Amino acid sequence: KMDNALARAQWPDGGQYDLDLVMHIASKIRIDDEGFTTYCFPVSELGYGDRLDGKIYQRVRAALERLSRGSIKVDGEKDNFYFYSLFSMAGYEDGEIIVRFDPGLKSFFLHLTKNFTSFELFEMRLLPSGYSKRLFILLKSYASLPSIRIELAELHAKLLTPESFRSDFAQFRRRVLD
Repeated sequence: KMDNALARAQWPDGGQYDLDLVMHIASKIRIDDEGFTTYCFPVSELGYGDRLDGKIYQRVRAALERLSRGSIKVDGEKDNFYFYSLFSMAGYEDGEIIVRFDPGLKSFFLHLTKNFTSFELFEMRLLPSGYSKRLFILLKSYASLPSIRIELAELHAKLLTPESFRSDFAQFRRRVLD
């Protein structure tokens, strides 16, 4: 689970493997954790297969690089916003991913009692693209409300869609919404 503000944030531009990786790491946080630890786990836990071939290695490396360099933009009250680094450290060693969430994210993952989003990791993993996974998490954060309205421009901003999707709704609908 994560704070709704994080679920509704603008995440670094990346593919479906980025969210898989972050959510897998987040699933390792225990309800009674006081802080973040260094999380180590075999790449095979991500469900890409037991063998770490060149293609899987490149996907994992690229995802770790994007997530380590990028930042999450969390909206505050009024026009306020905040940028957070995702990891204070990320790496790969002998078939294992080693990461540590940035301490600034503690309030978004630890000791959550209200205003949080939770879901089963396998549900998100079944989705075929980074856009569908991001949209799933965003909509799950509003699950307690009877209805929501998200302006199209805001949705484009949250999903970091390319200009071609912004200027051609049919393409946006086909590649993101459908």
